[in-house]
Amino acid sequence: HLTFYDFHTQGRYDILISGKDVLKAITFEGKILWETNININGMEFSTAYDENSGRLIYGFTGERYVKSQTDIRGVAQNIKISDEIVVIRGRDGIIKARRQIPELAETIRMPDLAQGSGNFTDSGGFDIVLREWRDDLGGGGRHLWAYDKDLNPLWEYEVKGAYYGHHYAVQFYDIDNDGRDELLAGGTLL
Repeated sequence: HLTFYDFHTQGRYDILISGKDVLKAITFEGKILWETNININGMEFSTAYDENSGRLIYGFTGERYVKSQTDIRGVAQNIKISDEIVVIRGRDGIIKARRQIPELAETIRMPDLAQGSGNFTDSGGFDIVLREWRDDLGGGGRHLWAYDKDLNPLWEYEVKGAYYGHHYAVQFYDIDNDGRDELLAGGTLL
């Protein structure tokens, strides 16, 4: 899996290659910037950039068995989802933090991260939100978990009434101009 982003040097797009038990960062000229022996999926990048760390790379790793189900052909499948959230420094590939994903609904398709990162803790924009991608809610969800850049839990919230949708349905924005972001999850402002 290839991803292009300015995670190492602000304004210069480099390549992240994620494969079985490896995450490698290289320049377009082919120079290896760093390599780590972990497979990451569902990557998101911090909105904020730090000269020492680069952009933070958030993603998922490991496997957790969820359930067994039968597909439309009648073939049994074991459904597995990622087991941990990880934070990697884009400048050097060092794993900064890791945390087990909380228990999720039985109808979970996969855990997901809100697009980008926000500023709940005066972090400068490195806080993230874990969200659900549920089959019974058309790819949306009800539960949200916020973490700081070290994956310390900040809060957990369950959206009441209508669920939030998928992809861009969860957004960071400083509504009241106080320097900290609020979160818009579907039609719910947190």
